[in-house]
Amino acid sequence: MRDHMTTKKQSVAHATNEHNQTLVNHIIAQVTPKIKASLNCSSITKDSKDDLFQDIILKLLLNIAHFDFKQDTPIEHYINKIVKTTKADYFRRRALQNVQRQALVQEFRVNYESRTQQQNIEVIILRNELKTILNQSFERLTILERTIMTDMVNGYKPHSIAQRFNIEHKVVYNGIQRAKRKIKRYLLLWWQ
Repeated sequence: MRDHMTTKKQSVAHATNEHNQTLVNHIIAQVTPKIKASLNCSSITKDSKDDLFQDIILKLLLNIAHFDFKQDTPIEHYINKIVKTTKADYFRRRALQNVQRQALVQEFRVNYESRTQQQNIEVIILRNELKTILNQSFERLTILERTIMTDMVNGYKPHSIAQRFNIEHKVVYNGIQRAKRKIKRYLLLWWQ
């Protein structure tokens, strides 16, 4: 007898579940076009519309058991509230993502600029130090060697230096070689 009652309760529960499932499927079929129409907004991408639609249907399925069909409030009002809150959540999340993305870009920009400025400062300091050392090494050269090396640093070719001072090319080349040796010797002493 007890088994018969348990079986009867199970069959009633199964019939109720089937009826509820049919009712839910019917409601979803009726409200799907309305939900899709409410998501038809130019600022929502197609993929996001599909995601929002699935979120709305999921929220509807999870919360439809709590809806009282005997009240005067129609189900459309309940669905519209779900759609409105889901869209608001989407726009809030998207605005937050935009702010985070802009902050991340700004952070990388600041890091890049600080690194390049730091490198530029180091390069400038190193360049100034090298100029000072080079100028000190030029003081150890003869007047001719100093003049030739100064013109070389300023971008003149040995041929144009020879023409400028009206001397032979060989004298310019020999002066360059002597100056290079003297500068090298000075730099090696300075480096130690």
